[in-house]
Amino acid sequence: MPTLLRINGFRVVIYTADHVPMHVHVISADGEAVIEIGRKARLIRAGGMKDKVIQEALVIVQDHAEMLAEAWEKIHGE
Repeated sequence: MPTLLRINGFRVVIYTADHVPMHVHVISADGEAVIEIGRKARLIRAGGMKDKVIQEALVIVQDHAEMLAEAWEKIHGE
């Protein structure tokens, strides 16, 4: 599970044996959110995170979407 980004207390990872749609796991001290990478970041599911923290995670994924999509393609070949 490569860590692609550490920012504002979040760790953004892609699991190597994961599935489509293209997504990342954003982990904080409070929980984890699974966020789809695309034209607009979309929450797939979250556990333990408050809404404000989820919104911050969505902004991080959106702001780094191009880099995260390239990493997904390198890891999964899709």
